Amino acid sequence: MSKTVLNYYPQVIKDIKEFKELSKVIDSELVGNEEVGYNRLEKQIGDFVNESYIETASEYGVGRYENIINQNSPANMDLEKRKVLLKSKYFVRTPITIFNLEEYLDISIGHINYVYTLIGYTLSVKLNLATSYMMDIVRNDLRKMIPANIILDVGILYNKHEDLKPYTHAVLATHTHQNIREDRTWL
Repeated sequence: MSKTVLNYYPQVIKDIKEFKELSKVIDSELVGNEEVGYNRLEKQIGDFVNESYIETASEYGVGRYENIINQNSPANMDLEKRKVLLKSKYFVRTPITIFNLEEYLDISIGHINYVYTLIGYTLSVKLNLATSYMMDIVRNDLRKMIPANIILDVGILYNKHEDLKPYTHAVLATHTHQNIREDRTWL
């Protein structure tokens, strides 16, 4: 079976006369240089699929998504952080349930990068230091998601005394209090 563009069409349109003719025209343009043409076609199809999902998108795809939702990311922000911001915008859901809250936090910042508590009418979300750059975004998104009568507290999960127990005072004395409190290398 020779290569033809018709093989790339979905099954439902392969038998339609117009698509068969279109396939013949495209195939005639690729004659003589089929290998290069079909390789380029396969690459373009693969690129299209990759750009369709935030997780696999390149700079071009992420830029397209940012354009669609009118989001301007800082110029110095790397691609992975831009993807996280996009995912957080796309997965804001209301009405809020515990399941939706956990799903949003898992997608936005990762399931190990936060701790949340809901006590009475107070929702407290603490982010790990590695994801502290997301604090304002999470706060804004959660404010849109949760009911108006819920008090929202978003903060950073700093190193605690119990995390530092294995270290002696002599080791800790060589560092500043702020460094010990905020540096993740102590864990």
